[in-house]
Amino acid sequence: AVLTYTNSDSFEIENALRREFENIKITTETTSLLINQPSVRGVIEFLIYLYFKKDYNKANFLSLIGEDFEKEMDLFEDEFDLLAPVPYIIKDIIKKFGLYDKDPNLMKLIEVAFNYPDIESFIFNYESITQSSLSKNEEGIKILTIHKSKGLEFDHLIVCDRLSRKRGGGDSFIFSYEGVELKNIFYRMKGRDCVDKDYFNEIQKEKKLSFEDELNAQYVAFTRAKNSLFICKKDKNSSFDIFGLKPFKKGEIQNFESKKRETKKEEIVFKPFCLNGKIDENDGDNGEKEVIEDLDATVFGISMHYCLEMMETFDKEGFKTAFCSMKNRYGYLLEEDEILDIEKRIKNAISNREFLNLLNGKIRKEQPISYNGQFYRIDLLVEKENEWIVVDYKSSKEQRSEHREQVEIYKTILRNIFKKRVRGYLFYLKSDDALLIEI
Repeated sequence: AVLTYTNSDSFEIENALRREFENIKITTETTSLLINQPSVRGVIEFLIYLYFKKDYNKANFLSLIGEDFEKEMDLFEDEFDLLAPVPYIIKDIIKKFGLYDKDPNLMKLIEVAFNYPDIESFIFNYESITQSSLSKNEEGIKILTIHKSKGLEFDHLIVCDRLSRKRGGGDSFIFSYEGVELKNIFYRMKGRDCVDKDYFNEIQKEKKLSFEDELNAQYVAFTRAKNSLFICKKDKNSSFDIFGLKPFKKGEIQNFESKKRETKKEEIVFKPFCLNGKIDENDGDNGEKEVIEDLDATVFGISMHYCLEMMETFDKEGFKTAFCSMKNRYGYLLEEDEILDIEKRIKNAISNREFLNLLNGKIRKEQPISYNGQFYRIDLLVEKENEWIVVDYKSSKEQRSEHREQVEIYKTILRNIFKKRVRGYLFYLKSDDALLIEI
């Protein structure tokens, strides 16, 4: 990664690298935006095409989904209801053209679309969407600001000096605080510090805070490196002058290999999705039936998890409020029978005495955890005095080995962090029953 002080510095460095290395792969904060992901961009282009009926939007859409942009292709324009809520239209586009390949960014787009009352509002304002993509497959050198690098680590790191001089205090007013209480306001004026002692003291305090902020930023930058750190320093007016750095090198860059699982190169076969979770009878080397999840199944699972997350208490009253919240958020995307199915499943869950007995402790729902550079989200985490309880909800009918493996990972992480006993459970929420299995 390359760390910079400002976004404009990032653009300068990106352009310089592209001029020097023709085929270099670079990921920046801009290319990481949700709306710049190919699958998401394709859906947006089709929404614009539905509204304006411009051929170049049609060509953009076809190109982004892997089709020949000059191909004469029926896009079923008349089948889309432009008066429907935007998430509903997006879901129909994804289903109609088979765009869903378990890309989380498409689900994120549906979620973001709830913020727009109609298609017109969306297509005239989508460029202001600032959410980052959820892709984990970003390749090449990452260029980002020091501020955005907090919490991240990189095997090899280059920290760049400011490409332009740091801007001085440009605010017209200086606010003087004592704790959180505002004591005075000074109008910034050149030379005033020579005749006004209070103003002079405030200027010195501002300079001290600015210096500390700079030092904190440099600490963040340098500690992002895991194996090697390069510092690019200017000869004059450098942000690193306080360290008295001279050209030098310390240590040697060691060749190392990350411990990664060996992956077999296999031919990828693309097949149409089997709707409504149907079973593909011909799949699997050992004759086992494989369930192919489609968009409907994913939306169903997300909706059910959201309802469980919104439950303040796991009883009828808590369910009533959470269920209403779930319908308000995802009702547009669910069929009536799916909503009734979710209701049955969660009512079965809160009637399960074995499950309720686990909840005697501090409850955390959808708990995010970062461990060894990986991010996880635990459906339900219960903190007790001498142990932790992990519960992973499942809406699928089949019990799968990967479900058990996921809970084992959660248990290992929590044991390593808290040095306490951890118990893990899979909770299968079915239409006719709720099955709790200890792992």
